[in-house]
Amino acid sequence: MRSVPRSTVIMSRYLYSIVLITAFVSIRSLSAGTLHVAIGSSPNNLDPYYATDANSQDINRLLHLSLVDSTRSMKTECRACVNFKESRIANGQHKITFTLKENLRFHDGSKVTPQNIKESVERLLLQDKAPIPGLFNELVGCNIISEDQVALIYKNYRPENLTNLSLLKIEKFNSDNKRIPAGSYKLVSKSENEVVVKSESQTIVFKVVGDETTMALKLMNGEVDLIATTISPRKTNWLAEQENIKVFEREGTNYVYISPQHRHPDLQNVLVRKALSHAIPRADLAKYKQKDTVALAQGMFSSAFNGLYLSEREAVDYDPSKSRELLIKAGYDFKGELWHKDGRQLSLTLKISNKKHIIELAKALVPYFAKIGVPLRVQPAEWGTFYRDLKAGNFDLALGQWIGFVGPDQMGFTFSRDSFPPNGANRGFYYDEEFEKYYSLALNDQDSRKSELYYRQANQRLIDDEAYISLWHPKIMWIANDCVKSLELYPTGNFLAFETLEHQCLKKNTTP
Repeated sequence: MRSVPRSTVIMSRYLYSIVLITAFVSIRSLSAGTLHVAIGSSPNNLDPYYATDANSQDINRLLHLSLVDSTRSMKTECRACVNFKESRIANGQHKITFTLKENLRFHDGSKVTPQNIKESVERLLLQDKAPIPGLFNELVGCNIISEDQVALIYKNYRPENLTNLSLLKIEKFNSDNKRIPAGSYKLVSKSENEVVVKSESQTIVFKVVGDETTMALKLMNGEVDLIATTISPRKTNWLAEQENIKVFEREGTNYVYISPQHRHPDLQNVLVRKALSHAIPRADLAKYKQKDTVALAQGMFSSAFNGLYLSEREAVDYDPSKSRELLIKAGYDFKGELWHKDGRQLSLTLKISNKKHIIELAKALVPYFAKIGVPLRVQPAEWGTFYRDLKAGNFDLALGQWIGFVGPDQMGFTFSRDSFPPNGANRGFYYDEEFEKYYSLALNDQDSRKSELYYRQANQRLIDDEAYISLWHPKIMWIANDCVKSLELYPTGNFLAFETLEHQCLKKNTTP
């Protein structure tokens, strides 16, 4: 075989490296000022009337302008307005008056006016077959008060009347019936695997990457700059240990729980629900299974909800001896290593989705329930089957998660008797007179301070009654290359965080 001089080999490798570097710089220079962001699923529909999944709603937050949205402290703030005022008017109607900001512009450069707000409301109310307008059943109409003021009128006062307005997008249509938004970003392109949006200062390429291992590798090799979705605790911890990778995190509002079926002959007894709750070693599961990516939950509202979080309460402690005491107090006899009452044995089925980390968590609970003498059968199912059973209340116990809620109305949607399916999400058919009393007082009191107190009392009652068996609140964790310099997350994980994100990703990606 013919030998090649060493100097020739070195020179060839050097020239080859120069070619590769030049090609790499050339390719990346096409996306100057561009941030590449990995998301776990494709946004199903960017039509604001049909955007029901989280990614669609979050990208719409960038493309469209709304009157209000939630702040990082979970308060409602103006987006298109300078201020707003709530009042009760004749026949118990709820009126919200908005003073609009000056010089708001649609993407075609035209000014946003009160007439545009009115037309957006009227158009929304005509979409009777779309899912998002269904959240505005209480909305009667919109009145123009002056050249910079509008008032929205609702049939009755509800806390969600205000917070749901983040889903009312201000828009207009041109002569070709093309929608013209007014958000801080414009839509450049959309395909099944990629959505590109652009503002005055940066372009964001949202890349759909369904597999978290692939997502992690793309972050490591620079194909994406940021992962803006939840991945498994194990993968999060692995990435955090890598060089030039940073994790941005903050307390989250999402809520992981076990829902008891309150019509079940055993689970309708609060002592049994409390016994099961004390059988769960939350702290150990959070540390070893969730890798400290969660905060233990005392109830539905995390510490992100300043007005609703009960700082004096702690998560239920792990105490199997207490579990056994409660079952005895509830009238159960322990015979043959099992609990019995009224001729039936206490054994339960836990229904879950078939995601790997959910199955692992559910199986981890089995030996702890067995330790207190309660057999637990885990029944995984693909999402469609699991969700059908959940909506129908067809379960003993169900492991679930609430995401994206922003206020106290979630209590009513989840636990009020008015929310029994199909009217709401009280799928465990929970009913408690004391909770109903406090929640009703909160809805009807016009003094905001008293109303907040009643909401806290309603929340306290749900915790005391183990309406749900609370587990934890997952932290919001976005993982980035070190080219992302500044990122302040929202507790809901929404994409408004991109409006203030600072990065130097071009410099990092084009340096040999």
